[in-house]
Amino acid sequence: MKNYYDILGLDTNADLTEIKSAYRKLSKKFHPDLNPNDDKFFANMFRDINEAAEVLCNAESRESYDKLLQLHQNKFEEVDIALEELENQIK
Repeated sequence: MKNYYDILGLDTNADLTEIKSAYRKLSKKFHPDLNPNDDKFFANMFRDINEAAEVLCNAESRESYDKLLQLHQNKFEEVDIALEELENQIK
């Protein structure tokens, strides 16, 4: 799962002004037309930046995304705990 906050370089408590500012800065930096040497990398980054801003700038989308992100992070924490328990059993 993509972390839109990481893509934009923001904390999860960022406000709309911070999101829009990060979007403007990064969309200029990674715009494919301004970086013709590596079209795929910059095109993909530009797409991810746009997607992140689109979701995080919409209050309803952001709320749904935040819930999904939290569930995703909780699953990884559960896996880490299970792996740690297995490692302790092996030792």
